[in-house]
Amino acid sequence: MTPTNPFFKDEIFYLNLEQYLTYNDIEKEEVEEYESDYTLQVEDTILEPAITIDKNDIERIIGGLCDWNEERLPEDYDKTFEKLTKAFTESFDMEKFNQLSPKLWYPNGKKITITKQDLIDSFNHEQPRKIYRRRISSRK
Repeated sequence: MTPTNPFFKDEIFYLNLEQYLTYNDIEKEEVEEYESDYTLQVEDTILEPAITIDKNDIERIIGGLCDWNEERLPEDYDKTFEKLTKAFTESFDMEKFNQLSPKLWYPNGKKITITKQDLIDSFNHEQPRKIYRRRISSRK
């Protein structure tokens, strides 16, 4: 099955099969020599925001800001922390941030099986202009 989304193979991100073949220096003649039942397993992807923020994240964000500005805060800064949390909550538009957060492709847990014929067919398509590499990072 030819992937309709970008995919990961061995934790490397590929936009399409053409890019996979190009990056791995696989020639059409080489693929034609593969066994007829040759298959390649890849990880399917889903487009998701790189970062989203919800109410549970606010205290962690404020905690980080307090850590970065420790010298400016009193030793017992509980009341200051509460005021900073309130100021952030009332002034920061989480919904807008989440909408504007860049979308990236992430593994969705589904496997795709690519056949020898899929690889051969992909040689008939235009070669990719750029090769992007991105390793899978642990998320959530």
